[in-house]
Amino acid sequence: MYNFIGIDVAKRTLQIYIEVNDSSVEINNEEKSLKTFYKTLKKLYKNDKPFVFIYEPTANYSVALTKFCAENNVYAYMVNTFVSSNFSKSLGNRNKTDISDAQMLFNMQMMINKKDIAVPVKNPTVDALRELVGYYRFLQKQKVAFKNYNEAVTTNKSSNYILKDVKKNIARIDKEQQELINKAKAIITNDEVLKKAFAHIISIKGVGTLVGIFLLHLFLNYPNANRQQITALLGLDPITIESGTSIKKRSRISKRGLSMYRGVIFYSILSTVRFNEEFRTYYEHLKDRKKHTTLAQIAVMRKLILLAHSLYKNNVDYNPEQFKLKKVAQKEICVA
Repeated sequence: MYNFIGIDVAKRTLQIYIEVNDSSVEINNEEKSLKTFYKTLKKLYKNDKPFVFIYEPTANYSVALTKFCAENNVYAYMVNTFVSSNFSKSLGNRNKTDISDAQMLFNMQMMINKKDIAVPVKNPTVDALRELVGYYRFLQKQKVAFKNYNEAVTTNKSSNYILKDVKKNIARIDKEQQELINKAKAIITNDEVLKKAFAHIISIKGVGTLVGIFLLHLFLNYPNANRQQITALLGLDPITIESGTSIKKRSRISKRGLSMYRGVIFYSILSTVRFNEEFRTYYEHLKDRKKHTTLAQIAVMRKLILLAHSLYKNNVDYNPEQFKLKKVAQKEICVA
């Protein structure tokens, strides 16, 4: 079996729960501290069982931990944030503290499928792609802020200097984002595995380079995610109200997932519907059933993501006949 270690990742520190002496320790979130801690850990556990670090892959904060596991052949189990949150609630945890989070992550061993325990694989090419996409997302947030400010200053008829400067910044970000897309495409093209995976995704008519890059990045980040988990990660899983005074309200998507992916893909749906006959048929079918335009677009987006995920997993191109969407009515929980 294994020696499980619960680790709660923060920006500068790691809170760690150690079962053998029922203690919680805090170390710096850096390679040097991890090496020292690992030596101490092996002295505490006087057995030959391999260690498994259980933690949430939190943005860039978990990079040092993942790298350490990869370079030192340490097993890891990376927990989906929403899964750990629901697990914590099931234990009756009400007050959030880092120390209790580390122990809660340790207790998640009871839910672990042993086949999901593995030594992380560090691929410099994949890491470089992640950095580019991450920076693209950062710039996108800035661009949204500038656009919102531009709308405000235009309405308030602010000085020409401010208007020009805001528009100049938007143009600058557009240029930087295009450069990032070009660099990401070059990385994909120079890696045979990524090149094939990307080709499978964009073989869907109406899926362009940007959406293809984001979907590939999503699937690389969550290699073990199934269809339901991919849907949940993007916040497209439906929430049905089954009790309380609002029980008669319509279902809606959770929107608790990765909003940047959701936004990029959503704005591409019109192009997909326009150029892909199968998706256009499906979209028109939903509209014929009096579905609101936004609801129909969300349903198409969900279908698109799951189809792309299937192509990626099965290493095949899009085949209109094989993946043809049914024209007859299918019960869909299409919510916004």
